[in-house]
Formats: sequence, structure tokens, C-alpha cells
Amino acid sequence: MTARIGILTLTLECGTASTLKEKRSLIKPFSIRSRQAYNFSIAETGHQDSPRQTEFTFVRACDDVKVIQADFSSFLNWCESHFPELPILSQHLEII
Repeated sequence: MTARIGILTLTLECGTASTLKEKRSLIKPFSIRSRQAYNFSIAETGHQDSPRQTEFTFVRACDDVKVIQADFSSFLNWCESHFPELPILSQHLEII
């Protein structure tokens, strides 16, 4: 079988942050716990100079598209339940 790659991009609102330092204090735990809870590669890929929003990209490789979709679906539910202070503004999933 051929390996497939899932790429999930999330734009998150950093609601209570008014400075970049406050934003970092919100997103650092999110980044660390995401890595611990899920076996995804993760990078902050956008809105790095904005204290109000951030963008993360998550990557998952697997030979089964259904597994990738299920993992990302589970991850989105996890994000909403564990980090309500970082609401998801937009999401985009691409599988190549």
C-alpha cells in the first residue's frame, strides 16, 4: 500500500491575549499537549505576529485514509474539550 499524508490546518482565536507574550502562554501548553496526546507532527505556521490568532499545521502519515480522518476528527474533539480558550476559527484537511 502507498502511504498517505494528512495535513490539517487550524486557525485558532487567542481570545484573552492582547500581547504576543500572553498569546505564547496560551498556545505553548496547546502545542505541548497536542504532541503528547497525538502522534502528529506540529508547527505554528501562521499569524505569528498577531496576538489575537494563531495557525497550526498538523501532519499524519498512514496507509489508510480512514484512519487519518478518524484521528483528525478525534483530535478536533479533543481540542474543543481540552482548550476551550482557543476556539477553532477555521480548519482545512488535505490528504495527499
